Amino acid sequence: MIPSQQSIMLDTALAFEHIIKNPRTGTKGAVAGGQITWDSPEELEGYIKKLQSAADKLTSENRRLRKCHGLLTDKTIQLMSVDLLRQQQRWKDTLMEIREIMASLVQEGFNPDNMRPWRLHWDHQLYKALEHQYQLGLEALSENLPEIKVEMIYRHQQLQYRPSLEEIRSKYYRMQLASSLSTRRQAEELFKRLSQALEKFQDWVVLGSVDVDSLVEQHCHTVPDWEKNFKSLKARGREAEKLPNAISIDCITVSTLPVKAAIDDHIQQLFDALLQSLRHSIMTSVQTIDTFLTDAKKSLSIRPQSVEEIGEVNKKHAEIAKQKPQVEPLFLDVESKNKLLRLVAGGGVDQLSELKIQWDKFELMMESHQLMIKDQIQVMQSKVESEVKTFSQDLSKFSSRWQQLKPKDDILEGDKHACVNALASLKERRTEFNELMLVAKKLKADCLHFGIAEPQFSLADELEVDIARHEQIWSLYEDFSTTLNQMCKEDWISFR
Repeated sequence: MIPSQQSIMLDTALAFEHIIKNPRTGTKGAVAGGQITWDSPEELEGYIKKLQSAADKLTSENRRLRKCHGLLTDKTIQLMSVDLLRQQQRWKDTLMEIREIMASLVQEGFNPDNMRPWRLHWDHQLYKALEHQYQLGLEALSENLPEIKVEMIYRHQQLQYRPSLEEIRSKYYRMQLASSLSTRRQAEELFKRLSQALEKFQDWVVLGSVDVDSLVEQHCHTVPDWEKNFKSLKARGREAEKLPNAISIDCITVSTLPVKAAIDDHIQQLFDALLQSLRHSIMTSVQTIDTFLTDAKKSLSIRPQSVEEIGEVNKKHAEIAKQKPQVEPLFLDVESKNKLLRLVAGGGVDQLSELKIQWDKFELMMESHQLMIKDQIQVMQSKVESEVKTFSQDLSKFSSRWQQLKPKDDILEGDKHACVNALASLKERRTEFNELMLVAKKLKADCLHFGIAEPQFSLADELEVDIARHEQIWSLYEDFSTTLNQMCKEDWISFR
């Protein structure tokens, strides 16, 4: 059912609905709103016939209305191509036929009041056909207006015309009034095309509304990134050269030279940003590599003087060897970036050649480091052997002093002052001997580390036994003396 014809079929549809809701209406002895059951075959058969008749009527009326609607559609479409100026009679005849079709429906029993929405629909369609032919008639009278010169510019991050679109519109309409030509539709179409001309250049000026430095920093990280952007930018520049210098839109001639100059500026700004980003990336990597090489060479230049220092140097060497695989690709990447920079800018970063020399020197130091450590170990082996001899001499000197200065047993029979001095001397010798034993322990550890036979200090063992024996003897005296001193501090009455 066509929406605009629904009201025409309202009466028939309501009658059909009434039969459905009140199946026993019109039946003898029927109760309003009652239902027909299978127990009443006659009533059921009558209801079906009545329902079928109402449905057939609804279908036939809808088919009739759709046919009329189709006829009106064909006639209205024909009017679209009928010249209103040259074929006015044909317009009138067709319009009369349309009216006759509507009148025939009224004669067939359709309610004219219900046909108002349908009539209104076709009034709109006929108005469209009339307006179309009216506009065509006016356009046939139009002639070319005087040329209006306009420039397309990019200013304040916006693509626009100079003079502005409003000023162009005002001038165009003034010319229309003066010439009594063209139509508003023509004008709107012209300004639509004028706006579309701006839209075609929007993609070319998009760089003017973004921060190109941040854009490059966000998207350029590897050599292929810069290569792809440089190639795209070069191709874009060639395409920009092919843009027309002027665009003709009916009587308006748009010069695109100002906006092409802005486009060239944007391309140059992006090119400069890419160069700056590439150069900054190279310098950052160079600084990272230089810092690594400086620290590494400083660490590799250290000649260890002790076992602890050898351990630290070897640990540092392992760390450098672990970091090298991470830095080496960075060095190769810098060389690729510098090669690209020379290609697009005509010159690269000068520090890279010096950095290459430093890198080669660093690799030689890495290779010779173990040899240096081996040589240093031999030096330290000689040093340890010399220290062992020196220690043996020091131990012999200490033994001589001990034999001469160790407390004698007869001192215990002497005065208290001599005993106190003897005890203090014994403690000093013990401290001195303990220090010698620490040296001995360290020498044994060094000998073990450097693969030297462990030295045997038998004299030290003898001294340990002798000193311990004297400490045991004099510890009894020390305990006795301490207890006696504590008693002496008490008064006689308390002691009793």
